[in-house]
Parts: sequence; C-alpha cells; structure tokens
Amino acid sequence: MDGPTLGALPPFNTIGHRERTNVLQALKRPLSGYLGGSTPRGGYWTDRLETEWTDVFGCRYAIPCNSATSGLLAASMAAGIGPGDEVWTTPYSMSATAAVAKVLGAHVRFIDIEPIRYSLDPKLLSLRPPPKALIVTNLFGHPAYLAVLRCWCDDMKVVMIEDNAQSIYAKEGKHYAGTIGHMGVFSLNVHKHLQVGEGGVVCTMDEGYSRALRMAINHGELAPSGHTGLNLRMTEPTAAMACAQLARGPEIIKGRRRLGNILNDMTKNIPWMAASVTDIDCTHSYYVWSALVDNPARRRKLVHELNLRGFPMREGYSKLLTEVFKSPDKCPEAYRIEHEKIITFDVCDHDPKAHHIRRMREVVEYVAHAIDRRSEWISPDARSTTVSRPI
Repeated sequence: MDGPTLGALPPFNTIGHRERTNVLQALKRPLSGYLGGSTPRGGYWTDRLETEWTDVFGCRYAIPCNSATSGLLAASMAAGIGPGDEVWTTPYSMSATAAVAKVLGAHVRFIDIEPIRYSLDPKLLSLRPPPKALIVTNLFGHPAYLAVLRCWCDDMKVVMIEDNAQSIYAKEGKHYAGTIGHMGVFSLNVHKHLQVGEGGVVCTMDEGYSRALRMAINHGELAPSGHTGLNLRMTEPTAAMACAQLARGPEIIKGRRRLGNILNDMTKNIPWMAASVTDIDCTHSYYVWSALVDNPARRRKLVHELNLRGFPMREGYSKLLTEVFKSPDKCPEAYRIEHEKIITFDVCDHDPKAHHIRRMREVVEYVAHAIDRRSEWISPDARSTTVSRPI
C-alpha cells in the first residue's frame, strides 16, 4: 500500500496509582453504606464525592449513582415524568436519552438539531404546546444552547434535564454544562473523560429535586415520603475511584482538549472539510472530535482511506434516535449531518503520543492530497471546492 500508515493507537486509560490506593482504602470499610429508603448518604466515599463534586462544579447537590443512564432515569422520575406525559429530546444522542422517558411511559417527541453545536434547536420549541420535560444533550463535549433553553423552560414551566454524559468541564459562559438545567447528569463510564468503569452523578440546585433524586436512587417507597425508587446506588470502591479521577480532572481534560485542537490543526488546510468549532463564550471538552465534509462520496472515500492506513475515523456518529425508536418525527438537519456530512474521532478512546501524532498528520495529509489528485473518486455532481459551517 502506498503512503504512510499508522500503528495501533494506545488506549485512553487514566486509572493509576491514586485510584488503586483509594480503592484499597475503600475495601477496608463497608462496600456500601446505603439503607433502602434512608435519606442519609451512602458512606464515606460517596459522601466525599458529593462534597468534592459540588465544590468543583458549583452546584448545591450532587447525587452519585451507578451509571449516567440510571442518573437520567432518576432525574426523569424526580421530574414526575409518567404515563401519558410528553417529553422532548434530540434525535442525535445515545439511546438512553430517550429510553428513560419511554420506560416511564411517556410519549417522546424528537426535535431537530441545529448545525453549530449539534444540539436541540431552540427555534423549533415554539412550534407546538410545551411538554412535561425537555432532555437536552450536550454533544461531543460542547454545551447546547443551555441558557436559552433554560429560560424557555422556566417561562413554559417545563423541567429541563441535561444529558451531560459527554461534556464534563465544558462551559457556556461562566457556568459548567450539567449545572444550567434543573438537573444535569454526568457520566463516569469507562469511555468518558473521568472513568471508573460504570458510574454517574446527578447535579441540581434545587432541594426538592435533590430529595426526589435520592429517593429514586435508593428505594424511596420505604421512606415516609412514599416516592417510588430503585437501587441505582454507587458503591464505595467506585466512589473512591471517582474521587481520585475528580482530583485529576483538570489535568485529564487538558490532554483531551489538546488532542482535539491538534486534530483541528492537522485538518485546517483541507478546503472541503470544516473541523469542529468552539462556539462563542463556550469551552469544549472534546469527548468526540468532528468535522463536516462537503459531500457523501468524498466523506466515504476519506474515511475508508484513513481506516485503511490505521487512522480510526468514522463516517457519521450514531444511528438517529428517530430510527432507533421508529419515530414519525422528521429531523432533516440531523439526517443531513449524520448521513451525509459528519466524520468523528473518539478522543476519549485513544491517547496518541507525539510520534503517533506526527504519523497521524502524515496520513491525513497524504490521503487528502490523494483525494484532491484523483478526482475520479468523487462523482462529478458531488464535487465542490470548499465547505464551511454555517454561522
């Protein structure tokens, strides 16, 4: 095969000495301090994680749970979502974003995305009567239009839940993503920036939501309040690892942002590709790096050639939730981006070193130049000279 190739990239794994030390300490105590239906917190490490999480992210309450999916379910339960309620969310997200509302018997409507932040489009919210709740995804590490959406939700008396699984440490203005909605759900899954295998944290500023979240996570039907709940609790060893990861959070996120910016730089001179941007007054966490390619044929050839040379790029991001749940809702912008335009690289799956990055750059330059030279790879009606993201 002509041209440079890239060997296997090292995996992104930040579990180290501090995490192991904390786990060994946790093993000397009860592995969980929870009692069903009780309002006190779960044990030394979960208590510590709550305190440290609120200190870092500036929220009043932080409730650990065993996964971000469980956190979304608990937030939906705390919001009072039930049979017959309508919940709006984005078609461009992981399936749990919509599944939690469906599990509770709600009718889920999918609102199309906008092409800057790939988030639920605020302009489309006025087109129909308001729902019981709005579940907003901060996608790829970038915040959605959170302040605008929160204002709309407050005006319409709609509960706003942020699915912030991908965007820890991202900001809109001075506020962290995950803290702007009524409730915000963070992920500590093995594939995320801070990773403990499985785990999540739900943030809120509201005492009432905090109580309801705790009951949803810890068998609330056994408490005098009578809130029905499940066992969605975090164990002490998991919380111990989470405390260690949180202490190293700024260092970890700095590395992911650096890699995202390197990918932006190595593709900036390709005229038919527009790399991901950080919108005005926002910070990006780079869970996923993305770019738009000017046409599907060129996108297909680019991804094929990159993968052939060991560069793990992907056509699209994920199957649209309108397709997953067989929804009749039409989301043309999400369809266009996913099926025709976007390429993605999993920043939180790979941890290339300096020599890998040099080789990645060589592969990108070679493939881009080869595609430019061999125009027969692109159908004549699909050719164009430049691509830019709408402003």
